[in-house]
Amino acid sequence: MTIKTFFGNGFKISEYKKEIEISNDERFLRQKIFLDKMHKLKTDIVFDPVKLALEYIPNKYFQIIEKIIDIDKTVNKDSLCHCDPVKKNFLVTNNSCYLIDFEYSGMYDAKFDEASMIIDYKIKNCYNNIITKYIKLVALLWLSWSIGYVDKLGKNY
Repeated sequence: MTIKTFFGNGFKISEYKKEIEISNDERFLRQKIFLDKMHKLKTDIVFDPVKLALEYIPNKYFQIIEKIIDIDKTVNKDSLCHCDPVKKNFLVTNNSCYLIDFEYSGMYDAKFDEASMIIDYKIKNCYNNIITKYIKLVALLWLSWSIGYVDKLGKNY
């Protein structure tokens, strides 16, 4: 089945892929292998969590931005990262693994993707000082996204 979706001057052709049922361990492994290959690629686009957080968070939450800035200063930006590699953004078939939703992708530190997967899969006993820093960064960034989203809806905390 081929689906054609037209965007502006071009078009995108998508093919339906049926996802298979596999264990979380197998899914994690396949995602990790896929991302390891992706992290070797380069692009001119750089992921900027500070800019992203500033777009989401009202000024009253500036302490969160300061923490993101402090961590961001210490990371390598040398790998093509997805920056949102959660289970729902991977389609696993018998022969392949497909990644979708590249909204936040760009050059960043591969440990950011690794930390995102550790959070998504609720993996315990793999924390060290290095990965903990990235887990904090991921958590702070998506906290800022959540705050901004709720604020746009007009809800108060």
